[in-house]
Amino acid sequence: MVRVIGQLGCVNCEIIKQTLKKKGIKFSYEIFSELSEDEQLNFKELALEKGLLKMPLIIKDNEIMTISEL
Repeated sequence: MVRVIGQLGCVNCEIIKQTLKKKGIKFSYEIFSELSEDEQLNFKELALEKGLLKMPLIIKDNEIMTISEL
């Protein structure tokens, strides 16, 4: 299962959700600001390491990836 972390009003988040649905990939969707502070910090660090600076974040097997890597 894939975990998608986004934010309210995020157009890219909606596009990713639709893409995952079309590909038949099961996912959960969560709002970044509703995560614990520890989770927010962890995902920020992982995203910076990967060079991803915008939402949504796609997590599979505790690793941030792009839609093309799924």
